Amino acid sequence: MKRFVIALILMVVMVGIGGVSLWHVAHTRDTLSAQVLHIQNHALDNREDSVRELNILINLWSERKQWLVHHVRHSMMEDISKSLSRAVVYAEEGEKIKLRAELAELYWMFHGIYEDEQISLDNIF
Repeated sequence: MKRFVIALILMVVMVGIGGVSLWHVAHTRDTLSAQVLHIQNHALDNREDSVRELNILINLWSERKQWLVHHVRHSMMEDISKSLSRAVVYAEEGEKIKLRAELAELYWMFHGIYEDEQISLDNIF
């Protein structure tokens, strides 16, 4: 009986840690996606505003990346970092169409992080 209780406690602790991690990933997704939507809706008309808002997004990503490095595949994080770098270049050059495409891709990449970490049969098998 003692072993069963200990195993049950360990299982609850592991599920709790997984839940907190998933909550943090969801919060990161929501924060970064909201910033991308803000850039798409308000900052694309002006070059300086686009660059400034993208720098805010990069700072947010840098803060969140420190924690996500333990929970998310590194290739996905590298893809997001590369996409952010391309978006800054497009904003500085004033290429609105490419910038919009890059921002849309970033939006779905942020949502992809959460979907890949979410507990489901597709992620287990």
